[in-house]
Amino acid sequence: MHPGRALWSAKLHDRLQPRTHILLEPDAQYTPSLAPLLERRNSRYRHVACSGFETSSYERIFDEGLLPEQRRRPPGSSHQDEVNPSLLFVANLGHQSAKRTTSSSTSHAMIYRLMTAIRSHTLFHAYGLVRMLIWIADGEKRMILPRTVGDRRKYTVEAEFSLAQALEVAGVEGGAGSSRRERRLDLESAVNVSRSMRERGVTTPAHRKAQITREAEARLDAQDSGDVPDVKQPSGEGRDWQHELHELEARFRRRDFTKFVASASRDQHKGVVREKTPAYARLLALRTFARAQRKNQDQVEQMLEEGAALDRRRSSLEPHPTPEQREQLATATRTLANQVARLPEPVRAKMSLYRDDRQAFATRPPLLSWDRRRDEPLVVQPDEFSPAHALTLLDLRPKAFPSTLQSPEASTSFEYLLSSLFLYPRRTLGESLATLAPGAADALLPQVTAQLQRRGETAELTSVTVRSLSPVMIEALVGAWDAWPFRPSRVEMMTKMGVTPREGYRRT
Repeated sequence: MHPGRALWSAKLHDRLQPRTHILLEPDAQYTPSLAPLLERRNSRYRHVACSGFETSSYERIFDEGLLPEQRRRPPGSSHQDEVNPSLLFVANLGHQSAKRTTSSSTSHAMIYRLMTAIRSHTLFHAYGLVRMLIWIADGEKRMILPRTVGDRRKYTVEAEFSLAQALEVAGVEGGAGSSRRERRLDLESAVNVSRSMRERGVTTPAHRKAQITREAEARLDAQDSGDVPDVKQPSGEGRDWQHELHELEARFRRRDFTKFVASASRDQHKGVVREKTPAYARLLALRTFARAQRKNQDQVEQMLEEGAALDRRRSSLEPHPTPEQREQLATATRTLANQVARLPEPVRAKMSLYRDDRQAFATRPPLLSWDRRRDEPLVVQPDEFSPAHALTLLDLRPKAFPSTLQSPEASTSFEYLLSSLFLYPRRTLGESLATLAPGAADALLPQVTAQLQRRGETAELTSVTVRSLSPVMIEALVGAWDAWPFRPSRVEMMTKMGVTPREGYRRT
């Protein structure tokens, strides 16, 4: 999809040697670049001058017999949810040129369509589940592969349900956007990956390593020789951003990076638009963050430790705490909540993010797909692309949607709950359900807790935030919601989502 000059497509073609290679490129300015590929002797390339954003383009490819070996999987058959290893979808959603710009809203819409197609077995997923390699603007990768719970949104959860793996193959160093979790957690995650890569004999070219990967490898070497404590030891995590800011300021003074990428694009409304380099954008964000910081880190850390101690105590008493123990826990929880409520809003927000990120990382397996990666992504630079632009390559490997969510009723409830709850991802599940429908929290939380306990899991659902809900919790919530006699009807839920009932029935 949208190969442009086809430099990447040609390299991939030479490596994989496919039977047929469809180039879905509607922009005539790239025809001269595609011509040598199409005119090769016994060329396996086929050019379709249609937009990859249009559903009809994919229907045309199969209807015109351009992929004659492919057979549509019968609806309802077990083969629908099997991976089709003979198809590979490759897309460029990060392209920028004078004539065509893929905006974030467009790329979001396309990613959403692809996730929906996995569940509904439409587009090319009607021929079996298809692996996808997608180039996307680096700033957009967090919607699929966030590196902090603070960036976990509805898109992320839908990807978690639809994908067996979401991997960053290559990208600009560091996370997308200005949001960051504690560097201590990033380093521990990098150490885990570096250890796994060493055990498997996997290496990364030196010029493709991120700085934090080098630090993790040095940490592993030091641990092996007994020179440093384990990375899990406290290490002044509340001030990690200051170290990063100091390094970026020094690099900027040395002119290690510039303010803007080499090339500029033109917007019909804004004129010439110059894209900031990732390092400079991060420097500006840290400068702003430094100005807004409050001098109360010790108080935040103390409250976080009290909350963690309560969680450990609660887990040790499960599954049958005595009434006295339950009341003691409830009293201690209320006391801590009152202390937190008296903090300024920016401090409460930071404390909430610290807590959510720490719990997500400590979960086994970790909540974020990023922390479950086996290999580190290769570092690429904006000037390695033409035109210069910060891009990321994602490897998306689909899986069957849970059978408990495949009925029309469950599918609608899944969409409705995600859309409603993730309007306020920092709220607790109890708070969100209480605003969703009268009596929902009181009725559903005990049911979800019981389902989790039957699976051998425990969680204090009244205090867990929406952005920290695991797929298992969400699946249990959908089941409890569908069984609740006072929930809105399916038509009511579709109407609230802005979908007409007729359109909703077509989707399922």
